[in-house]
Parts: sequence; C-alpha cells; structure tokens
Amino acid sequence: MFGPVDWNAEKVDDEYAFLTVTPIEVYGQELADDVYNLLHVHIPSLGESATVDLRYMKKYDETEKFMKFEKDITGTMLKYRILIQNGCVKTILYNFRGKIRELGFRETKFKVGEIVDVTRAKLPDNALYARITAIPIQTLAALDSEKLKAFERTAPNYELMSFCKSRYFEELQGFIDVELIPNAEEKPDKFKPVSVPVCECVKGIEGHKKAQALFQKWKDKVTSKCSALVTQLKQRLDELKSKMGTMNVAEKKSSLEYLQSSDAELMTLSENESNGVDIVFP
Repeated sequence: MFGPVDWNAEKVDDEYAFLTVTPIEVYGQELADDVYNLLHVHIPSLGESATVDLRYMKKYDETEKFMKFEKDITGTMLKYRILIQNGCVKTILYNFRGKIRELGFRETKFKVGEIVDVTRAKLPDNALYARITAIPIQTLAALDSEKLKAFERTAPNYELMSFCKSRYFEELQGFIDVELIPNAEEKPDKFKPVSVPVCECVKGIEGHKKAQALFQKWKDKVTSKCSALVTQLKQRLDELKSKMGTMNVAEKKSSLEYLQSSDAELMTLSENESNGVDIVFP
C-alpha cells in the first residue's frame, strides 16, 4: 500500500539469541536525586549468555556516547546496556554481533508506601492488594558516582512468595517487601509481611482506591470485634465481683487466665485496627 518494504534477514542462534518484538519490561526505583535502582528486567531472548550494564547519562549526553561495548572481567562480551537520564530509563542498547541497536521498552517505577495489586501472584488468604514496605537495593547508577558510596546492596526481608514467570537477569531477581492488606471476607487478620516479585505487582489509581475500600472494610470488622470483646470482658468482671467471696483458688486462677488472655487479644486487635495505609500515589 505504501510502496516497497525495507527488510533484511539475520541468522539467529543460541549465542546471539532471538529478540521478540514486544517491549522489554524494566522495573526500577528512583532511590534518590540522580540515583537509580534497577530491580528487574525481563530478557526477550533465548540465548545462554546475557550480560547487562547500567549507566547514568548527563543532561546533554547523547546515546552515541555509550555505543562502545566491551568485555567484562570474565571475557564475556556485554550484550545489554540500560541508560538512565533524569531518573528514568532513556533507552536500552543491545549488542547483536557487534551491531548496537536500541530496543523498545516499558518502564515501571515503584515507591515505598505505594499500594499495588498482587492478584496474579496468588498469595496466601487470597490477598488482592499489598503495601510496599521496602525495596531492596539491587544495581545502582548515579550521575555522581560518589553518591553510590552511601548505599549497599540489600536483600528481601521476608519469605519469598510467587516467582517471575519470564526470563530475567540472575542478579536482578526483583523481590520487594510488602504487607498484604487483609481480606475481611477471607480472614480478618493482621497485615502479613512477605516478599514478592516486583513484576507480579500492578500499580494504578483504581487499584489503590479499591485497596483503600478493602482496608476500611477489614478495619471496621476488627473494630466491631474489639467492641464485642470489651463488652464480654465487662460482663465477666461484673460476674467476678459478685462471686469473688465464694470462689476457690482454682476458680480464681482460671478467671485470671481468662482475663489475661482476653486482654492480650484485645491489645493485638487494637494495634491492628489502628494500622493505617499511607496514601502514596503512583
């Protein structure tokens, strides 16, 4: 319809892999001003060898400045280079048989305190939403390399749940720490801390609003349970006052244990009920 098509064929093999036409998924965090934390990258290739380099570009730097690819300390030729500029991924360069080309990508950045949809991770208690509590430091790049001295690589803090279903760089597993927002319909329990793959988390305003509503429903249920427990304690105390003079030692001990147990449960419920979800918009 528009005239001749310009095309060329290139042989692909295990060494040089195969690139899909879909954008590369990149997950990161703007850790500080001009400091970028690369968490996870889905590799759209089938080859055995895949090495990546992360560079931070100055404001007026051009992509061509970073086109030279070298071998690493093991003698392996660099395949991917991710360029960061102004806190975001600028482009991804790919080394295909010595030819450097730019690849399409889709970047998703996360913040601590943000609410995410974790439905597709299939987590315990049918959890639908979670709040990000910590983002481990993986691979960093900074405009000023001196800033990197203030950071150390960290690891997830909790039990690893779910897994990435795509191929990724081994050193960028991409687990983040979250608290699962309790589903009042399933189990009105306290927030459960786990570590999940960042690629299994979906961010967005609509999900945030639904999570807030779910949290409020759970909070109302816990509040109601607290009120019922306080009423039961008051009734039991009134009964004890009227019977104290006629109770033996075993009965007094049993009543004291009941009061202590109920008080501990009430304290736990009260702490959970007061747990709020900080609003951090995507």
